[in-house]
Amino acid sequence: MLEVGNKDVVLQARNLPLSGNGATVIKAVGICVANADTIHVAVVPTGGLDVWVKVNLASSPQWQQVLFSPSNTLPFNGVIDETESCFYYGPGESHGGFTNLFFVPSFGPPTNPNVPQADIDALCGSNEFCAFDYLATEDATFAGRTLAYFEQMDMISAATTGFDTCSPLTNPTNGIVLIASGLVGGTATYQCFQGFLISEEVTRICQGDFQWSGSAPTCTADPNFSCIIKRPFVGAKEDKDVFIYALPSSTFNPSDVCFVRSFDTGAGKSLPPSKVSNVNIVSNGKVLSIPLSDKRQGRRFGVFACVAQIDGCDEKVEVRAVVTADRKGLIPTDGRITRTVSVGDKVKIAVTRPNKAPQRTRWLKNGNHIPNWNGRNYVILKDVTLKDQGIYEVFRRGRRLLNQHTMIILYIRACPKGSFGIGCFGICSCQNGGLCDELSGKCTCPPGFFGTSCESGKYM
Repeated sequence: MLEVGNKDVVLQARNLPLSGNGATVIKAVGICVANADTIHVAVVPTGGLDVWVKVNLASSPQWQQVLFSPSNTLPFNGVIDETESCFYYGPGESHGGFTNLFFVPSFGPPTNPNVPQADIDALCGSNEFCAFDYLATEDATFAGRTLAYFEQMDMISAATTGFDTCSPLTNPTNGIVLIASGLVGGTATYQCFQGFLISEEVTRICQGDFQWSGSAPTCTADPNFSCIIKRPFVGAKEDKDVFIYALPSSTFNPSDVCFVRSFDTGAGKSLPPSKVSNVNIVSNGKVLSIPLSDKRQGRRFGVFACVAQIDGCDEKVEVRAVVTADRKGLIPTDGRITRTVSVGDKVKIAVTRPNKAPQRTRWLKNGNHIPNWNGRNYVILKDVTLKDQGIYEVFRRGRRLLNQHTMIILYIRACPKGSFGIGCFGICSCQNGGLCDELSGKCTCPPGFFGTSCESGKYM
């Protein structure tokens, strides 16, 4: 026991580190210590004790060091008399009634003379929790409920262990496998990181023999294939060619490059009258020239794609491009025919008509009419999900087959903005408008920037 002034302090070991001198701090619990709210006792490395008491003075709390001496240290035998006690005793109670100097704690099995051991054994058997509750409460019903709960837990535990499952699947190189369930009937899907292409779209199923169906696909290096449009906005009767360039990178050597109409937006499924020629500045590059056609003027509007074939026709890379009217038709207000956003973002898709306000508009998504959007010049998608991804068409009522409409492709990243990876726990590091891949976190830099995080370069 330590005496501070006229009061006693019981020391309680807490083993808190004391910064600076490496001593062990023992936090003390004050017993009726006047004006003191904190006491620290330090066991210094050289031996001995140093004690500080923080005294709450009205003006400014201060730390006061207490020195040990025969006058302020007393042996502590664990007993506090009635004059030293801080406890409050109710009517008819006293310090002596709660003090038994001859008490010896017993750590043996609990007993209760009011509950025969035979009754405990008959009800609880070997369940010690049931036995304890019976002894403590003397209530057989209460103890029986304890036993019943434990028996239910044992049944649940037995029912949820020992399930046979298909073996775990390993991630493909440069990709991941997402296992929805390893039980029979469960599925596993594969995705490749940005910069890599999946050999085939595969959904494997856990079969009755606990083997996964099919085989794992592979992720091969992305061929870095671009599809670029020259003159994406053109008048229906404007006598200017539209050019779509298919440009493989210098490290990519596809077996063939071609062009297709990837989606029917009212002009049919085949290509309009056009000409394909080689691009001399890029190996294997080609350009699709679409001139004005007197008979089918509107057919050069729509959603097209550049296709690079790899190993014959077994694998291909498809990049979409949009051509739309710019005079009598509608055009995107911001001039962007593709948009890429993240899950959870808010997106505004707006259209305008040159020199006039759009009227009697109709909206389609992937060819399906959206009646609730009739007459609108813009829509706002809040908290977008993957289901919002697709091709949006906007046209004036009755004018779709005249190709006086616009198409906007909306791409959705599977993770919220700034995150990537399984569970979207990764933090993207892309700068200067770089697009963060939803799986790998790899940055796709805008023109004029380069580096792992698009941190270098300048606008061109």
